[in-house]
Amino acid sequence: MQFYRAFFYIFLLVLCLGCSSDDEDGNIEPSITITSFVAGKNEVEISWELARDNNVIIEDLLIYRETFSDGSERRYFELIESIPSSSKSYIDTNVPYLSKISYYVKANYRYDDDDQYEILSLQSEEKVFERDFPQFDQVPYQVMKDPDSNDIYHILTNWNPAEINRYDARVNEMVQSRTFSESLFYGTRFIFSGNDLVLGDLKGNFFFVDKESYEINRLFDADLQEDLEGFGIIGNRLYYVEDFSFDYINVDTGAIKKHGTGKGFKYFQVLNETQLLSLYSGTHSSAASVYEFQDDLDPDIGWDFSLSEIRRTSPELNLDGNDVDTFIFTWSNDKTQFLTGIEGRFFNINDLTPGIVLGGITGKRYLHFAIDSKGDIYGSVQEEKIIHVFDGETLELKESIPTKLYPVFPIITTNGLVCIGAYERVEYWGYNYGIDYGFHSEAAIETF
Repeated sequence: MQFYRAFFYIFLLVLCLGCSSDDEDGNIEPSITITSFVAGKNEVEISWELARDNNVIIEDLLIYRETFSDGSERRYFELIESIPSSSKSYIDTNVPYLSKISYYVKANYRYDDDDQYEILSLQSEEKVFERDFPQFDQVPYQVMKDPDSNDIYHILTNWNPAEINRYDARVNEMVQSRTFSESLFYGTRFIFSGNDLVLGDLKGNFFFVDKESYEINRLFDADLQEDLEGFGIIGNRLYYVEDFSFDYINVDTGAIKKHGTGKGFKYFQVLNETQLLSLYSGTHSSAASVYEFQDDLDPDIGWDFSLSEIRRTSPELNLDGNDVDTFIFTWSNDKTQFLTGIEGRFFNINDLTPGIVLGGITGKRYLHFAIDSKGDIYGSVQEEKIIHVFDGETLELKESIPTKLYPVFPIITTNGLVCIGAYERVEYWGYNYGIDYGFHSEAAIETF
């Protein structure tokens, strides 16, 4: 009896071993299971387990990443890496600067005993990396630091509808926003006046907007017949240019003084209570001038001031349309110099003599500049994903900072550099940005 019992147990053992062998050789369904997904700003790490029989041959092991959507229900994935079939993890060190990125692992395989050599495939579930950061439908028109904070910036987009946003770098968020008319094109820049932002549209409507709450405190209508060219404030006068007439509104009374001195400024800045800086950019030439307010040259017409040009860039410089640019303009920290033009040319404000050209050092063209508290200069290189940093004292190129986006507006905050960049390659050759054309690309604020 014991003999038969022993024989029975041996039979069961052999049967079980046979079943186990069958499972290993033909009953395991191939599958890929993600076991770990660790995502960060600079890299994403994926780990997985690939279950298969011994007779399953892996031909390709592939990593796919979703890169963009066209706004429809269709989705687009790109192959980013083909890796060894024995791999169990992958690190993506070139993570796109997107708010949502999906990944999956795919295997192409065949059975070793398949005479037809049929290639089959399987893929893992998708894993998604999501993050929040400020984005724009189009590259903004103007970016200005708040006079009272190193971490607050005001950002104007002037495409329909025109919108102003208050950006707080401490939390990397837009903390305030106001939208203006959908039908008016904002070609002039905003300025600061006390606790207000002042914006003007082409029809001569001037909005005084509280720079913290973004409530409209005051509104003035200059009743223009031609497009607004530029404006600035001295005391209680808001000076503006309509065609070739330099006029003003008394912001205390609302009274308008029209048909004034004939100055066709496309762009000007108030230097002090008596002087203006005017910039001109044309197709083949450009110039800078300083004007000074003086008594009326002809009191009989009832006008109460005149403007006289007291200095100007020398005609002998033969400045072309790229040397002075109303779109690219940055003051030095002590305001003794300004930096302008796609090549990054310095001018001395005291006599408007030109200084060093940053593009002459690097051979590059730039879109915008920012200067930190030490005087170091950050320049966004056109058509490249890089920001140049120049030493504030020697003006030597000291660093090249790689970016994920095409940089447009470098922004200096308490914690360092951030940048508004475009998703598509952008270039700029001349004057009247935002009036003649703009950068038709989505954009975002990139942190480093």
